[in-house]
Amino acid sequence: AIYSFMTADTHACGVQSSFQRWEGQGFLAAAGKRLWFTADDHAVHPILFDDNIKKSEDSVVAVRARKAVVGEAFVSLTPEECVPMHDAVLIQADIIQAILNPNYFIDSVAKCQANMARMSMGGLDPHLRSALAREPSGLQASGPEPPAS
Repeated sequence: AIYSFMTADTHACGVQSSFQRWEGQGFLAAAGKRLWFTADDHAVHPILFDDNIKKSEDSVVAVRARKAVVGEAFVSLTPEECVPMHDAVLIQADIIQAILNPNYFIDSVAKCQANMARMSMGGLDPHLRSALAREPSGLQASGPEPPAS
């Protein structure tokens, strides 16, 4: 339901997160901002910009991913499993450049599109492929998984 809402006839969608909730969960990635990603859905390219995206457990992003749109549940990815998604789906925002460079976001999106195209043509990273093959684990520090659409 959430994935359908976020991808239906929308070209850009903003979501406000709760710093207090993330802080209250000990700054764990699993309690961070949610990003839903479907590897085989080439019509949707989610991109999350944040200056606190990291390749460690204190990252601000909680990625939920699946390989196919139909018939698969989302699985929670660890920050380490998300590394191949950096600069394709996840952008660690450079606050200074975002202020000084009027083309910062345009250039960043173009970089994401090029990297996503390479990711699609070259196949999924083995670590990401392995993560998507996992069974969903249900409740986590971040709450229940969204229903598959």
